[in-house]
Amino acid sequence: MTQKILVETWGDFGAIENLAELMPVEMGMATELHEKGIMDHLMVKDGLKGAYILYNLTDKAEVEVLLKKFPLYPHFKRIEYTLVDQSF
Repeated sequence: MTQKILVETWGDFGAIENLAELMPVEMGMATELHEKGIMDHLMVKDGLKGAYILYNLTDKAEVEVLLKKFPLYPHFKRIEYTLVDQSF
């Protein structure tokens, strides 16, 4: 089994006035991390109420540093970090 960090965020992204400007930057950064093998999955919650992000990392501090670089980070109302074992 492989350990990874699952990040769950909460927020009302639909209420962000300049969301159309932020999303291309947000997705570009996520794509770059995915291509580098750092981020495994990014899933946006229904109604733009948050996201699930699976990182191929086990160091919470390292994930926090990466997450804080994203333009939507200031809009997160809550963030949870969970170390998980990926079976397949």
